[in-house]
Amino acid sequence: MGWLSRLFGAREPSGLPAPSSAAAERFAEPPNAADPESAVPADAGLLLASLLGGAPPIDKDLTADEQRFVAALDGVLAQGEIADSLLPRAAAFVPQLLALLRQSDATLGDIAARIAQDAPLAAEVLRAASSAARGGVEVQDLAQAVQRVGAAGVQQAVARVIFRPMYGGGGSLGVRAGPWLWLFSERLAEAATSQARTAGLPAFDGYLAGLLQSTGWMIALRIADKAGIPVDLPQSLEAAAAVEARAHRLFGLAAQRWEITPGFALFTKDAAETPWARSSLPLAHCLRQAQAAVLARPAP
Repeated sequence: MGWLSRLFGAREPSGLPAPSSAAAERFAEPPNAADPESAVPADAGLLLASLLGGAPPIDKDLTADEQRFVAALDGVLAQGEIADSLLPRAAAFVPQLLALLRQSDATLGDIAARIAQDAPLAAEVLRAASSAARGGVEVQDLAQAVQRVGAAGVQQAVARVIFRPMYGGGGSLGVRAGPWLWLFSERLAEAATSQARTAGLPAFDGYLAGLLQSTGWMIALRIADKAGIPVDLPQSLEAAAAVEARAHRLFGLAAQRWEITPGFALFTKDAAETPWARSSLPLAHCLRQAQAAVLARPAP
């Protein structure tokens, strides 16, 4: 069973190739605690291999296509901004809603009224409240749902509804990898929330970092699709490391437009400039630990 099956049980998206068993075995390896860099992406090349259903990276020379892929990523990074065609913008009302949630005098009625303006968001809040209800009782009243999940639950619902479309569409690579990346990001967000709380950081900062960091991979795959560059597996180890580093920077560059919280804004600025393995930010450390925990999760 592939590592995504192990993480999500029977929730595998249909129509996608099964991730390689070799990648699943390597993903389950715990990080080397003596080497902080080993905790970073549990080999990001393996993540890509599992997403695309191929073999893990091997020690070989870079191919011409791999050199083209890395060069294409560098070309986008050199522009200093991410085009909307590579990652759509979030709806404009989201920062306003999050600002409302931070207001100490905001009433449940105010929050429910704002949520009611967006049908998918209202449905997500009701779903979250029903999941949290004892005995599986379905919650149908929006004000009651907001009270049940609280500000943190509403914030997470907003993030899921607004940012999930970023993991869909694109060319063939994006279509293949997007559903997997979204499921992985949901699990990473849950784990990063827990790690942030343990570290004394705002839990929502951890949630956002976990949910959105993988958008860098979506951007990278869309760049390859647009340029007509095939991503053949297995990759070389050098290419895998190069692409992983650039995917993290692409996330940082794109996410700087989402100034949702001060802590998340600081993390995105750091991501655009600092390799994930070397970042000293507490939130980066939390995310590294969260990813190691998610990828090492035993089969159900």
